[in-house]
Amino acid sequence: MRYPWANVALLLLLAVQLITGFFGFINGAEDTRWILWLHGIGAYAIAIVLLWKSAIVLDVYGRGAGLDWRRMAFAVMLILLV
Repeated sequence: MRYPWANVALLLLLAVQLITGFFGFINGAEDTRWILWLHGIGAYAIAIVLLWKSAIVLDVYGRGAGLDWRRMAFAVMLILLV
């Protein structure tokens, strides 16, 4: 695997996002707005880690057998999901 740390980092960042999102949602006090700042920073960190993940995905597609109907259907569903 080209970047083995990317999966672990993405999993940890998603856990941090869930926790900060929950506490930011239930807590409306002005002195705890740092939680939402942390949530925003985590979102940018996820976007950066996804750049490394895209390198892995492009590498797999590059050495694969090409696009068959299953891969094309998955790509269409993924684009529609995003």
